[in-house]
Amino acid sequence: TRSAPPARQVDVVGRWDFTQADQSILGTWTIDANGSLSGSRTSGCSYAGTVRPLPTAAVYEADLTESCPNVQPQRLSGIAKLNSAASVLTFGLSTAGGAQAIAFAVQKQN
Repeated sequence: TRSAPPARQVDVVGRWDFTQADQSILGTWTIDANGSLSGSRTSGCSYAGTVRPLPTAAVYEADLTESCPNVQPQRLSGIAKLNSAASVLTFGLSTAGGAQAIAFAVQKQN
């Protein structure tokens, strides 16, 4: 079987936007060369964490904290997968113990 090439940090460096169906931007994340993630959403939530390649897989390990107004900060961990065009990063994250989970995609901006 043919396996996908390992994930590379350089492929996820840059600005990533959350968009609605009409392409209006709901928020933006930035990932730097060290894998540090930061950003915010129009809802007032802010994000900080890391996105780093797993050394033996074609996925990224994601660990971040979501801080929203009037709500206790929430830590989310999981994986992210980059599409073959390196333009969409899809996340699958959950809270510790898996009580809450979320899947979403962000689109890379040039």
